[in-house]
Amino acid sequence: MDPMSILFPVLSVGGMGVVFGACLGVASEVFKVEEDPRIGQVLECLPGANCGGCGFPGCGGCASAIVAGMSSHRSQRCSFLCRTRCRFRKVRWYLR
Repeated sequence: MDPMSILFPVLSVGGMGVVFGACLGVASEVFKVEEDPRIGQVLECLPGANCGGCGFPGCGGCASAIVAGMSSHRSQRCSFLCRTRCRFRKVRWYLR
C-alpha cells in the first residue's frame, strides 16, 4: 500500500477544513449584529420558560420589546416579572 494514497486525501480534506474555517471566521466578523446590552440584562431577570403568556414568542422577544418600549401595556408584560417586585425594579433600573 502506497502511503501517498492515504496522505493526499487526509491533507486535502484537512486543508479544506482550514480554508472553510477561516472563511466562517471572517464571515462571522463581517456579518456581526450588535445587540443592545440591556436586552441581555433584562433577559436575565425573566424566568426563561418561553411560555408566551406575555404575548411574545418567548422571553427573548419579551426582553427586546421591554427595552424597545413596546410592552408598556400591562397585559403584554411577563406575569412572573409583575409578581416579583424586586425583579421588576431591577428591570426598571437597567432601562435608565
